[in-house]
Amino acid sequence: MASKLIVNEIEHTDGSGTAVTMAKATIADATLTSATLTGGTIGSTVTGTLGSGVTGGSGLDAVSGDMKYMGKKVVSSSTASSDFVHNVAITGGTPDFSSTYCAHLFIVENYRPATDGGQMRAWYSDDTGTSFETTGYDGFSEHGNADNDTNLQATDSFRMGTSIQGGSYATEGWSGHCWLHGASVTDSSLWNFDGMWQTGSSNFYAIKGWFWSHSPTNGVAIDGIRFGFHSGNINTGTVRMYGLKA
Repeated sequence: MASKLIVNEIEHTDGSGTAVTMAKATIADATLTSATLTGGTIGSTVTGTLGSGVTGGSGLDAVSGDMKYMGKKVVSSSTASSDFVHNVAITGGTPDFSSTYCAHLFIVENYRPATDGGQMRAWYSDDTGTSFETTGYDGFSEHGNADNDTNLQATDSFRMGTSIQGGSYATEGWSGHCWLHGASVTDSSLWNFDGMWQTGSSNFYAIKGWFWSHSPTNGVAIDGIRFGFHSGNINTGTVRMYGLKA
């Protein structure tokens, strides 16, 4: 017959300030207070709600679910670009462009050019950020307000801005989201985005687009993404990166 221990409290012999270690223990119907979980797996049959203050160690992959936060890049003064490169740590995490993830999401918040005329762009790298490609892109984007839609094409970048953007950098910020699909697949990776920016004090333009990184017959695995403007620096803005597990 199995043994049973019935107690109200467990305390280390050195006092309550010393941690108690339990190996291969099963804890049922328990409340953990001020506990730190440093490894292990939360099984699929576990039910309930994790409080907002719960944090887990690097081994608790199940806490993050299928969408993993990979960090952010914040620009607060004039900067040439914001780069997200495979296995290079950034604020709050580390980008991972491996086959663990089938898609990556970038949330862009209030990206502003440092000089007038700057148009929003993104580029990809296939050599872990040593260089970012400026040729071979294919696709289109369209922008407009009301009925003033204009189709745009670009071969030098993922084009996410136009000459209308950047007329007065002090009031023009780009916000939206961008998806990169199939980064680790050596076929043509798809980049699609949806955003808008303010032009002046009361006008807004929406822009959306679809781009292929390169020809499917000349495919490469993408391991870096750069955000910036076609000319001039970034004045301010934040980009957050997430990975969707395959």
